[in-house]
Amino acid sequence: MNRIGGLTGHLDEGGKNLSYGEKQLLSICRILLARPRIVLIDEATSHIDSASHRRVIQLLMSRLPSATLISILHVLEGLEAYDIVIEMDNGKILKQYNPKETGTTTDTGELQL
Repeated sequence: MNRIGGLTGHLDEGGKNLSYGEKQLLSICRILLARPRIVLIDEATSHIDSASHRRVIQLLMSRLPSATLISILHVLEGLEAYDIVIEMDNGKILKQYNPKETGTTTDTGELQL
């Protein structure tokens, strides 16, 4: 954001002067300001580095503690921040587990909460 003048900089329509990663971070900021009860993000950090990805997930969880956060991810970075991980393939549940605990994997294909 510094390259466009920081908070007082000009944003082109549709964010044409932003990178994909900058657009993603701006969208995360909008989520934080809106303070929704349910957040569904699909590859919201796919164009930023893994350290920034971890910081974004931690920020969402710390700033929206009572919100339900559903993330669709293809990276395994930062899974320990989530309460439950559900691995899917072609619409079928392959595995579910609590990443904070060991031995909690369920390979049944059925959601068990």
